[in-house]
Amino acid sequence: MPELTQSEFVEFADLLTDRQAEAFWHRRVEGSTRAEAAAEMGSSKSNVDNLERAAHQKIMQANNLVSVVDATGVEIEGVIGVCSQCDDPTRELRPNPTDNSDLRKKQMVCPDCHDQLKSA
Repeated sequence: MPELTQSEFVEFADLLTDRQAEAFWHRRVEGSTRAEAAAEMGSSKSNVDNLERAAHQKIMQANNLVSVVDATGVEIEGVIGVCSQCDDPTRELRPNPTDNSDLRKKQMVCPDCHDQLKSA
């Protein structure tokens, strides 16, 4: 998996959790070894691997979405967020119907996950 420049990383950082972003930054942008990244994060090498892998998957999904949108030639204003259930970038988010917390703290989900959760 290739390294990213700092500016390329910034394009996708909002899709990642703080720990995923940190692992990805150390490994892909700084080029740190697994041991160096783990020491810097106060974590195990296997946890760094898992975080980096999850970050890479989210970034690849976002890249794939951008490629599909670009291929259609249709102008789209952009993705507004990432579904808290399936982690897919989406243009529409709805409150998770199974989350009983205050509306301002509710997890947001894409329409497909919303419908699945509502019918479950």
